[in-house]
Amino acid sequence: HGFRAYIAPISQQASRGGTAILIRDSLLTTKVTFRKSSNGGISALSVRFQDGKRLKFVNVYAPQISRVGRRALFFRTLGQLVTRSTVLMGDFNCVADPALDLRRTAPSPYENDGHDVLEQIASENNLVDEIRAQLGVGFAFTHHQPTSHNGKNGYCLSRIDRQYLPSLPDSQWTSTIDDSLFKSDHSAVVSTLTLTGGTKRGHDLEKLDASLIIEPTV
Repeated sequence: HGFRAYIAPISQQASRGGTAILIRDSLLTTKVTFRKSSNGGISALSVRFQDGKRLKFVNVYAPQISRVGRRALFFRTLGQLVTRSTVLMGDFNCVADPALDLRRTAPSPYENDGHDVLEQIASENNLVDEIRAQLGVGFAFTHHQPTSHNGKNGYCLSRIDRQYLPSLPDSQWTSTIDDSLFKSDHSAVVSTLTLTGGTKRGHDLEKLDASLIIEPTV
């Protein structure tokens, strides 16, 4: 109650995926435009506020198992929707830096196709991975998956759930990884926008809770 849901459902043939974005009814907007991909992998919501400012929210569930170049192609399509005023978020099913965002017991190479394309999109649009900025060369993970290899139990810890945040005037982002919001093998990424000056838009925009978007079945 109190929210509008913009949903990109999966196809009948798919077993996982889908994305959604929730916007409070009380958010002071003059125009909201929604676009979605046919397979549910991308939801894009452009919002114009009463003060004339605009933001775009793009939520992603990237292909999990990648044929050669499939995820990279998905990200190139995604790049057409991303601007310098975009909040880009979701389960990207790849990590930005395997040395910092991945710990696993399996000896096989990690399937990380497309990560370079995604990072280039973020860089070209001046979008910041605030969690990585806070961590520096530290470690934190959002996905905890048990694995098995040659009859031995193992694990794969990764930071595949991320938010890339725009630089906005008179404001500052802070982000955290939160495991307390729900029970899942994914963690929520929560980003808060603090307005430091200028025209206040209200409290409705100030917190982005990725617990609403990182579950592929949403």
